[in-house]
Amino acid sequence: MKKIYLIVLFAALSFQSAVGQTKTTVFGNLGVENVNISIVNTPYGSSTDAKGHYELPIFDRTNAINLYYSCIGYQDTVISLSPKQLQRDSINVSFRMRKMSYDLQEVGVSAYSVFFDSGSNRGVMSRVNLMQNTIF
Repeated sequence: MKKIYLIVLFAALSFQSAVGQTKTTVFGNLGVENVNISIVNTPYGSSTDAKGHYELPIFDRTNAINLYYSCIGYQDTVISLSPKQLQRDSINVSFRMRKMSYDLQEVGVSAYSVFFDSGSNRGVMSRVNLMQNTIF
């Protein structure tokens, strides 16, 4: 009787650990390389390859998660996935990152150089200041 009890207990624990290891894979194409994808409030994440493809395994399928997409020069994006969506084996999240432009109010350029004449010990100095208003 004890053997049967131990076998049933061992089988139940094995089944529980096997079920606990199931995962959902979030994948997609963002059209931009080096986009950082992170799961908000966790240390887990991924990034896109040279063609914009990524893959991110999700092991906690019981709680809703927020995926945070960020890249320099592009608008940050947050995508929420519900526990119901996370019950699938894989989820395709593909979109095009939106470019973000920066408006510069004023650009200042300053150059300074010293030239030496080989025939004298005097230096010739030149200074250029250029201030230009530029709006992109």
